[in-house]
Amino acid sequence: MKSKLGALLVLVALSSAVMMLGYQKYLPSRAAREPVVAIPEIKVEPREPIAPRSHRSLPGTIPPSDRPEAPSRVTLYVTRPVNNDIRLVPIHEPVAEATPFAALKALAAYGSEGTVDRALPKGTQVLGVTVGGDGTATADFSHEIVDNFPGGSHTEQIMLASIVDTLTQFPSIKRVMITVDGKPVDSIGGHIELDEPLERDMEFVVKNPEG
Repeated sequence: MKSKLGALLVLVALSSAVMMLGYQKYLPSRAAREPVVAIPEIKVEPREPIAPRSHRSLPGTIPPSDRPEAPSRVTLYVTRPVNNDIRLVPIHEPVAEATPFAALKALAAYGSEGTVDRALPKGTQVLGVTVGGDGTATADFSHEIVDNFPGGSHTEQIMLASIVDTLTQFPSIKRVMITVDGKPVDSIGGHIELDEPLERDMEFVVKNPEG
């Protein structure tokens, strides 16, 4: 009896195992049973370049780009009566651009109609200034510098020193040749030869005109 019961239990166990194996055959796998979540693709757009900030100005102020530039200044060596003599006095004059040509034009325009107060003879025009690589500048004047020269060796010395000292304030100029209407001249007033370049001469300059 016991042997039949044991055989029956073994048979039931085997049947149960066979049934379970058959059932699992038709069950979906875990991966198949889990829902698939689609992750959308994220497209990263390139960043637009950031434009530079515009310069903002407070009300009533002028933006830097719109402000008029301060005029440049050059030194002119002009004639002045000092202790019953004619000397050179340095003054600072505004010009549109600090160049040798602009400085010499300002020197020619300086002064009144009188010969003492004028740096150069009346009507003298600056025709051009060229600077060579060796530091020699050629200053070309109109014929009035000769025709209207008032005369006198001291006056000629002062006038030439005024021209040379005004031009040699620029580091690129070491010496000056004088021409008239584009041609070399022997002299302006007949006292000083101009066949060689003239160098800076501060002998006639008043160092402390206010003193």
